[in-house]
Amino acid sequence: MQTLACLGGSDLSRLYFSYYQRSPWATEPLDAPRHYKEIKRFARIKWHQRQYAESMSWMMKYVRLKFFNPRQP
Repeated sequence: MQTLACLGGSDLSRLYFSYYQRSPWATEPLDAPRHYKEIKRFARIKWHQRQYAESMSWMMKYVRLKFFNPRQP
């Protein structure tokens, strides 16, 4: 599980994560991004955390979903 020190992000995200760690659901993993907009945001967060390989992996998932996934009417 990630520690607060390596989480990065805004003060609000740090506050959320600190409450999350103290909650009864602390043993449950956080939801992974599913929508292409969430994936792009997550990739940018990873980039700012200097996790470049993981960021590029998420960015490729974003590109695949955004441009090559057929949309449902």
